[in-house]
Amino acid sequence: MRKLIFLVLIGIFSATGYSQTKRANEKIIESAKSDSQNNSYKDIKSLFRWSPLSIFDETTEGLESSEKEELLKKGESAYWKLMEATNTKLVINHIHNGDRVTLRFFKHKDSLDGVLFAEVENGANTSLSSWNYDEESETLQKSNLLHKYTANDFVSKEDKLPDSYHAVVHYSFIDELTIQVSLYTWMEKEFENRKISNELFLKWNGENFVEKIERIEQ
Repeated sequence: MRKLIFLVLIGIFSATGYSQTKRANEKIIESAKSDSQNNSYKDIKSLFRWSPLSIFDETTEGLESSEKEELLKKGESAYWKLMEATNTKLVINHIHNGDRVTLRFFKHKDSLDGVLFAEVENGANTSLSSWNYDEESETLQKSNLLHKYTANDFVSKEDKLPDSYHAVVHYSFIDELTIQVSLYTWMEKEFENRKISNELFLKWNGENFVEKIERIEQ
């Protein structure tokens, strides 16, 4: 009888141990999957392949589809050259002038979906365009993720401008996670007696660009 009870207890402990081990293994597998997903990135060159040629419309030379294929295969075309390629960044320089196109991919924390930004530098002019990337369909969808600012976002209440004032606002990356928003005031008569009071930044947090305002001490 004692032997029978002993064998039953062994069976119970074995089953319990197996169940606990199984659950532990499942947790390890899920954790590994999560880590793998979080540490993976969509190939930046694939995103460049899917991006529209219109990105280069703001450059002096532009880009033809045949040139794009040449860039992807050889890293260089008649006018353009790949200068830097990482998991999240692709820099393309014009060979003869100072034009530059920089693609940056911002992956969401918990998926391979994300946001692709194209920054075009043509002389003193800089422009930003953005697309949402959907991993399931492997497509880029044009989007405007950046908040639209007015001149009054940059000045104090005392210096408030009329709503009719048309502000020229620039967006440019100052590091790999931060966009600076600046107001063009050169030769603007409205700013002869006004000062910029706020510096505006948009910082990536893993899901969105979050606004940060820094007051300028006068």
